[in-house]
Amino acid sequence: MLEKFISRLLDRGHNIKDITPLLLEAASTLDKRHTHHNNNNGQSTLYLHWTYHPHGLQRRHLRQTFDTTFKDTLPFNRMQVAISRPKNLKDILTKATVQIPEHTNIDQIIDQLS
Repeated sequence: MLEKFISRLLDRGHNIKDITPLLLEAASTLDKRHTHHNNNNGQSTLYLHWTYHPHGLQRRHLRQTFDTTFKDTLPFNRMQVAISRPKNLKDILTKATVQIPEHTNIDQIIDQLS
């Protein structure tokens, strides 16, 4: 099944060098933790977390591949894909931290602000 999945990704124009680390990371994550959750209605869901890249895998391609390749063989009734954005310059440059001066407690700071 994995070979078919990779083959279909390659057919859609993805590069093997780009998807190999993602597949290895996914395999490692699946080995380390239980990835499906049972809902109240008895259905199980496969959750995938993906970091967005403009030239990366798209949600619809993941869903299509799951539906045509794995849906009948895996014990999941559905798949949920969560895509997060990567860190940008703003996230890196504007890390806000509050420095409390030595020998000052929080009560003194609150009193100064009031």
